[in-house]
Amino acid sequence: MKRRDFSLDALKRTLEAGYGVDIWHLKPLGGHAHSLNFKVRCRNCRSFAAKCILAEDERMFARLLEHTKSVTAVDASVRLFDGRILAFGKWKVMALKWIRGTRRFPDELTSSETASFLRAHAAFLGGLVDDGQVLPVRDGLALKRDLLARLKGGNAPELVRELKLMSDATLTLPPERVRIIHGDLHWENFRFDRGCVSGFLDIEELRFGTPTKDLVRYVVCRAEHLRWYALGRLRRLRAAFAEFVRRTPYTRGEWLFAIDG
Repeated sequence: MKRRDFSLDALKRTLEAGYGVDIWHLKPLGGHAHSLNFKVRCRNCRSFAAKCILAEDERMFARLLEHTKSVTAVDASVRLFDGRILAFGKWKVMALKWIRGTRRFPDELTSSETASFLRAHAAFLGGLVDDGQVLPVRDGLALKRDLLARLKGGNAPELVRELKLMSDATLTLPPERVRIIHGDLHWENFRFDRGCVSGFLDIEELRFGTPTKDLVRYVVCRAEHLRWYALGRLRRLRAAFAEFVRRTPYTRGEWLFAIDG
């Protein structure tokens, strides 16, 4: 992300004045395309995360605030200090709960860690709320027809061909099987601590889908990461995916829906 007029000193002053904290250290956290994130260590309170977003993208904060109102079953990186959003220069910043732990790849999970991950994911989804800002696409066939109509004669022939190849059967799901999901679940966006999931991160991009789409994304992101140099690890990844399918109550149609999409 481009650092448009970003100042670490300005961030420090803004956090101290706005939240009444005494900052000892700011540690940059990498790997985020739409924000600049920091671990904030304070002398007079526990550590927290600071998410900095350009003011023009403040809608991301609005979604984060609404979606996490009732996330209590499993720790998530939810707002602190009553969700107050601070401003400095062209930037907005909000304090989020710091989640302890380390990342875990799906092909590295033990049997007990797999069980913990699947339980935690289900509990996390159970605490999310629909704030009305996510397009409620519960009818896959209607979505496909709408997209094809909008793209017909446009400048995206590859996308049109891809949509035409999508199986109607995998797009037809009962409305109750579609819900708010994480939407960007990969190994950087949740943490393990002492063999259990300690929390979920980056939850401002939630969307409608099936829980299987989260699980498939977790596996596919790792497959893309491994595909050129680790055939043995890919075999382990396929085994991990088979465990996800075996241990969850989701239907074949839901898995096909996630894979097809």
